[in-house]
Amino acid sequence: MASDPYIDSVTNILSLSYGDLPYHLKSCFLYFGMFPEDFSIVHGKIIRLWVAEGFVEEKPGMTLEDVGEEYFIELVRRSLVQVDEVFHGVPLTCHVHDMVRDVILSKSEELSFCHVSSSCSTFQGIARHLSISNRGSNTPKSSTKSQTRSIMVFDEVKLQKATISVILAKFKLLTTLDFENCPIDHLPKELGNLLHLRYLNLRNTKVAKLPKSIRKLHNLESLDLRYSFVEELPVKISNFPKLRHLLAEDKKTRALKIKGSIKHLEFLQTLSKINVDDNVSLINDGLQVSTELKTLGIRNLKREHGRYLCTALEKMTRLRLLLVCSINPTNEVLELQSMSSPPLELRSIWLEGQLERLPNWISKIHNLAELRLSFTNLKDDSFEVLQALPNLNRLGLVCAYNGEKMHFEGGGFQKLKSLYLVGLSNLKEMLIDEGALPLLEKLQMGPCPKLKEVPSGFKYLRYLKDLSFTGMTNEFTQRLSQQESEKVRHVPIIQYDGTYDPSDEGSYEAWVERYFRRVGIKMT
Repeated sequence: MASDPYIDSVTNILSLSYGDLPYHLKSCFLYFGMFPEDFSIVHGKIIRLWVAEGFVEEKPGMTLEDVGEEYFIELVRRSLVQVDEVFHGVPLTCHVHDMVRDVILSKSEELSFCHVSSSCSTFQGIARHLSISNRGSNTPKSSTKSQTRSIMVFDEVKLQKATISVILAKFKLLTTLDFENCPIDHLPKELGNLLHLRYLNLRNTKVAKLPKSIRKLHNLESLDLRYSFVEELPVKISNFPKLRHLLAEDKKTRALKIKGSIKHLEFLQTLSKINVDDNVSLINDGLQVSTELKTLGIRNLKREHGRYLCTALEKMTRLRLLLVCSINPTNEVLELQSMSSPPLELRSIWLEGQLERLPNWISKIHNLAELRLSFTNLKDDSFEVLQALPNLNRLGLVCAYNGEKMHFEGGGFQKLKSLYLVGLSNLKEMLIDEGALPLLEKLQMGPCPKLKEVPSGFKYLRYLKDLSFTGMTNEFTQRLSQQESEKVRHVPIIQYDGTYDPSDEGSYEAWVERYFRRVGIKMT
């Protein structure tokens, strides 16, 4: 078959673009070949992988992740990587074009950089990086001298236990092991053989316990246990002195129990989500010196420990994301008032628990882009503070507002694009002035068992694209669907009770049902 001159020309240009890359970017660029075609790659994950692989060079005054961010931006600037989702100026996901990926795979094969396999049995242990996608059930044929540094598994490949045992026993130079979404339920004690391992990802697996041999992984930098069944670390966290990122949220308790102190983990930047119920020293001691943290998520906080947390937070000048949940969100108060100088770089805040009033320091965080409050029982005066936040992009109030009236005043919420109002049990009236919420694109509401009138101000929300309701009164639903439909006629997508697809687990109605079931609240 004759080749396409246009494709040949583009391929040649892309090959020249690769050749023009500085040395430190070439490995970072080729690493995108590890991901399957058309795969949506999480921005933060690719940078953590680059750091673990040793691709990122140190620069004075910068973390390796900050340098990696510079590398990423440069690849985007050269049009070799395409950004998909962005939140408040920060890339969330990205991908490489199919033709770019073809060039990557060609160069990777030429340099023995990366081997992409649809079956473990085809791998001979030559390439430095191995990507396994689709189904593979045979054990890899490799010697104990394999030079492979990383293994990533995609497409929910079902690896036999024998395959995992071979990987852990023979690939002793591994720095990266990624089983995300892989339906494995066990890691054998041979995990401790991987003395060079820096990156271990068990996200969304069925693994419930980590072997105690994990204590040998003194070089571990990134450990991702999110949405697995791992509830606690079996060894002291101090066994990992180089740890930079610990991400956890098991499917049962939604937080990880850790042992030992974090006070000597000088490189720690991500600690989320951690159970602090029985680990008071974590707050009173460890967090006080964790000044480099960018992401902090803690659960089961008791009221009396809130002031110690505030003291620690004032020192975390680099903090970007904060999640704090009380030990009993429907009853226990989050004592977070005693902070005069909050981390001004905060972009996202999630608070779950009773608040006697909205913390005063929130109004000082002008960069705040996302705020989610759950079970906070806020009053009208707190809502006025929220409206004045200059860069707020997303707001979620989940059983968080006790007022009978919600008034969106003209000029309020100037940057807000997504608004979630869940479980507002006392709300009877909603007013939306002209000039309020000028950029709002998505609004999801309900249950609101006392709201009967469809807000006439919906007609002012000219950019609204997605409007969803569930658990509303019959009067509200009837008015929405009949005589008052002109208020929302300009909205392309409108869903309410009776219109949802029962099989759509991604719908707002299904999400609300799952959430209320989890927290033990009956929908009204």
